[in-house]
Amino acid sequence: MRKYIRKKRCKKGISPKTVERLALYYETLITLPLRRRYISSEELGNLAGVSATTVRQDFLCFEEVEGKARKGYEVKKLKEALKEILNVNKKTCGIIIGAGKLGQAISGYDNFKKSNICFKAFFDKDKRKIGKKINNIPVFDIKTLPEFIKKNKSVEFAIVCIPPKEAQEVVETIVESGIKAIWNFSPTVLELPEDVVIEYERVGVGFYKLLYNFKHRNK
Repeated sequence: MRKYIRKKRCKKGISPKTVERLALYYETLITLPLRRRYISSEELGNLAGVSATTVRQDFLCFEEVEGKARKGYEVKKLKEALKEILNVNKKTCGIIIGAGKLGQAISGYDNFKKSNICFKAFFDKDKRKIGKKINNIPVFDIKTLPEFIKKNKSVEFAIVCIPPKEAQEVVETIVESGIKAIWNFSPTVLELPEDVVIEYERVGVGFYKLLYNFKHRNK
């Protein structure tokens, strides 16, 4: 398998903002028609909401990401490169804590299926949901969480979609059971060991930015 190695100019690492844009480029590419062969930095930038210069600068860090004159980037190769860079080139499985509407929506997100992401289980305390399947994913009692994680070594991440007052205790259980990667949708800051990687998703932030920009659009 090819390795997409950082060029020397990027040896200090890639910034979080760059990683975010790389993920955006990847999401953009997997929505293109399969017959599409090439895409220019200008078009990719327009679709992703950034400048063509930013696209080219982001890709400069990776030796295998090269465009062709008057053609642009080969879509198939670019997707393969981004999958390697973003670590979605292999099957990655996780669990979702909270089988409410948000958790259900995440589990049904079509692009995850295209990116080798799988969900092993939901966990919830609602007895009406326990024992059923949502999007073909089984729902288990939250009390069985530690045992499930220990038995299912392929689980690498957890997505947290529960009220903030419950989140800290549940996340501590997740970490103690061996999971070190958490995507948190609960509107609270969690106290976790330094070796745990956590990504906070504040649903309201984008909306507040929208309202601010709308208010100040003509100023």
